[in-house]
Amino acid sequence: MPENWMLPRIFPIGGILFDFLFVLIAIPIEAYLLHYRLKFDKKTSTFYAISINLFSSVIGWFIFFVSEPMLPIQMRAELIN
Repeated sequence: MPENWMLPRIFPIGGILFDFLFVLIAIPIEAYLLHYRLKFDKKTSTFYAISINLFSSVIGWFIFFVSEPMLPIQMRAELIN
């Protein structure tokens, strides 16, 4: 792999899978609550639930990948473990 690519050396597959499973569970719960509490129709509440969860996941992973190289060695080792 070329050295100039901005990819992490260790890709957090476990964390990404956990986030994916968490989003799969959170979307129907939030869609139900949006439908029940805010009286949106089911299609709109599902769209909003998907949008909110995907937006927050993308922002969270972006912050993680940007801040991870700036951490001290001790914290990076603990994060990898």
